[in-house]
Amino acid sequence: MEKTSSELEKQVMVVLTERFPNSEKLNQGIKGLTTFVVECYRDLAKEITAGQDKYQKPVINGKAIQKELDQIGGYLGKFKI
Repeated sequence: MEKTSSELEKQVMVVLTERFPNSEKLNQGIKGLTTFVVECYRDLAKEITAGQDKYQKPVINGKAIQKELDQIGGYLGKFKI
């Protein structure tokens, strides 16, 4: 999961610079959004590896992933570029 998150981050940056080379404002917003999603993904990977969340509750893969996706989805629903 850590490797996948790093690849996602790199891909977004490459696409941004290729497709929107002169749109700094748009690129900054998308970079911020990418950083948020990638960090959530990395946190989830750490919790799964540790077997517990930051509150020391056991992590069950499917439930942990769904919880993280729900939290990301709630945030993204409010996000504006």
